[in-house]
Amino acid sequence: NDESTKLLAREICSLDQMRLQRTRAIHLTVRQDLMTEESLKEFRHLLEKFPGRLPTFLHLIGPQQRETVLAMPPDLEVELSDHFISEVEKMFGASSVVLN
Repeated sequence: NDESTKLLAREICSLDQMRLQRTRAIHLTVRQDLMTEESLKEFRHLLEKFPGRLPTFLHLIGPQQRETVLAMPPDLEVELSDHFISEVEKMFGASSVVLN
């Protein structure tokens, strides 16, 4: 009587690898009052440091939690990496990056 658990898999990869492979767009959520002219320049520079193919969307959260969503132009599409996420979270705070 064999009561051991068996697992069949077509592919095995780490959660980090799966996140990188399955992400189709990056959404960045930022409080509108944090987006000064200087921080917008820094944000653009950050996106330019990680060129890639993932569409990027900026969600600006304003007064009364009103949200404005801006699609970044194709020349600001990015390559997803832990370093990119770390840099964005350093700039805008933890949980500012959502992967779809």
